[in-house]
Amino acid sequence: MTRLTRLLPLALLGVCFASPAFAQDGLLEGDPLLEAQLEERKPQEKAAEAGDPDAKLLEEVNSRREVMEKTINKLAEAGTRFAKIEKGASQLTAKMLKAHDKYLEAHRKALEAFQKAKAAGDDKGADKAAKKVVKLRNDYLKAIKGLQKGADKLSQVADKLQAKLDSGKAELVDEAEGDGAGEE
Repeated sequence: MTRLTRLLPLALLGVCFASPAFAQDGLLEGDPLLEAQLEERKPQEKAAEAGDPDAKLLEEVNSRREVMEKTINKLAEAGTRFAKIEKGASQLTAKMLKAHDKYLEAHRKALEAFQKAKAAGDDKGADKAAKKVVKLRNDYLKAIKGLQKGADKLSQVADKLQAKLDSGKAELVDEAEGDGAGEE
């Protein structure tokens, strides 16, 4: 009986981990839940099908946002070693979240307005909404580019601090963090 109770959790884990593998191989085709999850992963394709005023711009926005998020994650990791970097990474994260929240709500409304106007055959309304969507995307790109510049500078500082730490000059790193000296 004890052997069976030891093998039962392993068998259950095998079933849990086997399900995604089967789904990837197409063995669970026709599963509505799986299909819904796959659809959620393709927002750009959905936007293009439903009518998007500028699919390339949307792709660029998403690409730059992902790069910025990776940079912030890298800085957050460096922030665990250096207080100076942690403070800057926190500020960048807050600014990024603020810009992202502002963009998401306004963009969703403008895109829905565009799609409704397009579906209704209202070319004038669709053009107006399309211009608003493009403007929102460009404004968001501008915000991301500005934040990326700050993140790149902070990354350079983190790399220099890490290089000092790696070279055995840890005392200098501690001094630079403690009194703010050593900034370039």
